[in-house]
Amino acid sequence: MNEIIGQFFHSLANALDGVEAWLAPYLPGKEVAAGLAFTFYVLLILAGGFTAVLSRNLVRATLGLIVTFLGVAGMYLLLASPFLAFMQLLIYVGAVCVLIFFAIMLTKNTSDGDEARWPRPGNAVLGLLAGLAPLAVAGPIIVKGTQAIKTRNPVDVQKPG
Repeated sequence: MNEIIGQFFHSLANALDGVEAWLAPYLPGKEVAAGLAFTFYVLLILAGGFTAVLSRNLVRATLGLIVTFLGVAGMYLLLASPFLAFMQLLIYVGAVCVLIFFAIMLTKNTSDGDEARWPRPGNAVLGLLAGLAPLAVAGPIIVKGTQAIKTRNPVDVQKPG
């Protein structure tokens, strides 16, 4: 199985090398292309995340989650980690999101349920406080950085020889 996946990615890389050589005069520099791809994937992740969080329809929220997972897979590709990108697609998009779709389709949809009503204004404040709680706990640690970390027995490192 690993050999088949390795051969697939090797043949894909060879095909892309030929395309890159052919399109080289028309393509921007590698740094510019990487920056554009990074910007695209960040916007994809943010758009999918906002869609998943703000959508009142569960199917649309799941589609937003899929878009977010696709953006994360693209980020893995930018980090030169195609295996993680493939696993992201296979496990999260291919399994988790399909499981969520099945759960949505198998449950009874009512128009007068809790999700049909607008949340109370107090819930937004509680949600904001819950979101800021980890920052309040980790904030002092982040600000102090390594100054707060002290070792019991410092080790003196000398140059060898």
